Amino acid sequence: MDRPIKWKNGARCAVALSFDVDGESPWIHRDPALAERPLHMGMGAYGPKTAMPRILNVLDRYNVKVCFFIPGLRTSGAVRRCRCCT
Repeated sequence: MDRPIKWKNGARCAVALSFDVDGESPWIHRDPALAERPLHMGMGAYGPKTAMPRILNVLDRYNVKVCFFIPGLRTSGAVRRCRCCT
């Protein structure tokens, strides 16, 4: 590089974090009948119901600004959880 990148506040790099909050969507999309199977729905629900609040707490603790992209299917069943992110 001819010109080094200058980051804000003297930072030496930038970091991108990515979290998929698709929950049960992949299973339901693949086979709508899986919506009636507790095993699949339970595995899919872990991210939005358990992991997401933990992730938000860590991000908040370190004042990390983030943006979430959540499938519409997820928001229809989890409006309250999505509002906490705004």
